[in-house]
Amino acid sequence: MNFDTLVGKLALVGLTGVVFAVLYVLLIALFVDAALVSMDWFIASVVVGAGCSYPIYQQKGVIQ
Repeated sequence: MNFDTLVGKLALVGLTGVVFAVLYVLLIALFVDAALVSMDWFIASVVVGAGCSYPIYQQKGVIQ
């Protein structure tokens, strides 16, 4: 797949961020307390997941 366009990069990194956020929120709900899960934490974890995955994808050569 071609992830060299801006839309491709945003889609790949955004989807990775959402997957990270779902796993993070699920782990917090299961192991800590479900009352701690909120939309603020979900949005923050999407941004963190996307931000962390961009340099990893760039280093691996998936995106240029």
